[in-house]
Amino acid sequence: PVDALLVRCYVGGDRTGDAMSMDDKELVRACRAELGEMAGIAAEPTFSRVFRFERSGPQYDVGHARRVDGIDRELRAHPGLFVTGSGYRGIGIPDCIRDGRETGRRVLSYLSA
Repeated sequence: PVDALLVRCYVGGDRTGDAMSMDDKELVRACRAELGEMAGIAAEPTFSRVFRFERSGPQYDVGHARRVDGIDRELRAHPGLFVTGSGYRGIGIPDCIRDGRETGRRVLSYLSA
C-alpha cells in the first residue's frame, strides 16, 4: 500500500554470531532499534517474519565491492591475468554464471587481440 513500507533486515554473519541465539521477538526488537537509528523508522510493524538460515552462504565484508574494484585496477597492469568466481562479484549461482561469462568475454577479447 502507498501508506506502508516493506523492510527486509538481514542479521548475522561472522561478527554477529550472537544474533542467532536471540529469539524471534529479540531479533525484531534489535532490527527495529537499528532501523530507528539509521532511518528514523519508529512505527510499529504491521507484521514481522523471521526466517533463519543458520547454514547460509558466506557474506562479503563491508567495502568488498571497493576492494574488488581495486583488484580489477591492479589486474590492468597484468594483461592476460583474469580472476573470477564467488569470491569476487557474487556468491549465488546466477552471479557466478554472469561473472564467468563476462570473464570469458574478456579472455576471448584478449586472445583475439
